[in-house]
Amino acid sequence: ELTANGGAKFAGGTVSLASSVLVRGFEVGTLDSQVVVRGVRVAPSDGISATFDADLEVAYDAKAQGREGSSLPRVTGDVTIASFGYTRPISPTTDLGALGTRAKRTEVDSYDPALDLVTFDVHVRAKSPLVIKNNLAEVQLAIDSGTLEVTGTNQRIGLRGSLKALAGGRFHFQSNEFEVRQGLIRFDDPTRVAPNVDVTAITEYRRYTDTSAGAAAGAGAGGTTGASLGSTRGGSVWRITLHAFGDAEN
Repeated sequence: ELTANGGAKFAGGTVSLASSVLVRGFEVGTLDSQVVVRGVRVAPSDGISATFDADLEVAYDAKAQGREGSSLPRVTGDVTIASFGYTRPISPTTDLGALGTRAKRTEVDSYDPALDLVTFDVHVRAKSPLVIKNNLAEVQLAIDSGTLEVTGTNQRIGLRGSLKALAGGRFHFQSNEFEVRQGLIRFDDPTRVAPNVDVTAITEYRRYTDTSAGAAAGAGAGGTTGASLGSTRGGSVWRITLHAFGDAEN
C-alpha cells in the first residue's frame, strides 16, 4: 500500500489530502483519497460569492468494469456552505402583457459518455441562509429538508432538493415593492441543474384618483390578481397578488 499526504492554503482557506493505493506487482488496485476543505472562498463570476467547507472522498478502481460509470473516479461526501451571496443586477425586460408567452426551449448539446471523467454523489448543506440582494430582489433562501444532492458526471451535473424563501423577502417589479409570502425553488433532475420556481408575492397599491374600475382591470392582467381593500378619500387601495411559476424553459 502506497500513501501520500499533503496540504496547502487555497482561496483564503486550506485544503488537505490523504491518499492511499494498493499495488500488487505491476497491478494498481483501488485508490482512496480523503479531501478536507476549510474556509475556502470562491467567486465563480461577478456578483456571486460563497464560502464553504467540505469533507470528500475520491475513490477509483482501475479494474472496475460492468455497469455504466463504474470505472470512473467517484466523488462522495459533504459540502457545507458557510455563506452565499448573489448580488448580480438583473434587468427584466418582460412587461405584464408578455408574461403568458412561452419561452424558447434551450438547445441541448450532444452527450458523449466517453468524455465523462468523474461521477458525483455529494450532499450540500448550509450553515446560514443563501442571500439574494440586488436591484430586483432581497430574499433569503434556506435549503428545504436540510440537504441538496449533487449527482451525475462532470458533463451532466444534476441537482435534487429545494430552496425555500424565508419570511421578509421582497422584490421590485414595475416600480412596486412586493412582499414574498411564499417561495420555493425545486430541483429534481439527476443529470442537470433545472430549477422549477413557485413564488407568490403581494403588494398594496394606492390609487388617488377616481378610476377604481380601471385599476381593477389593470391589476388582473398578465399573471396578477387584484382585490379592492376599500376606498380612501380621493381613491382606493388595492391588494395585488403576483404568482410566478414554472421551469426555467417555460
